[in-house]
Amino acid sequence: GAVEVKFDDPDALIHEYARLCEAYEQLGRADLAADGASRALQHDPVDSSMHELLDRSLEKLGQHEARARHWLAEANADRPLERRVAAYVRAAGIAVRHLGNPSLAVENLRAAWTLEPGDPTVFDELSALLAPPRIDPAADQRGVLARLDLYTQAAEVEPDDAVIWLN
Repeated sequence: GAVEVKFDDPDALIHEYARLCEAYEQLGRADLAADGASRALQHDPVDSSMHELLDRSLEKLGQHEARARHWLAEANADRPLERRVAAYVRAAGIAVRHLGNPSLAVENLRAAWTLEPGDPTVFDELSALLAPPRIDPAADQRGVLARLDLYTQAAEVEPDDAVIWLN
């Protein structure tokens, strides 16, 4: 006999959306895959595979602003701290690599730093962005001051027996 799928069952609905999105992705229909992933996330907002599929689809469509907004919404949602920090880092990466907006990336990373002071990934990304090009002495001075402020904040969250070496 035929298998009946009840779409009032949230798990069955999510499963069907996932299969549909994967099929659309394989067919090269990023627009339909993104739409399906968005719909699936309305029913299960914590499904990390759907977040990834939506991001991939939007990237293929060149919709980087939508990608950044998506990750910022995830960063501000009621999620575990680690997931929120990771979402801010993703939004920052998109801001730098695809939107050409390093100041937006710094803003996102500072928000992540506020959530999790001392996070090594956030620290590395933020300190790299705060290092200005060497050709502008004024910008270099501002960057040095911003990095010193970041290092001071990092030192404040380290245990007392830890040593931070500044180069």
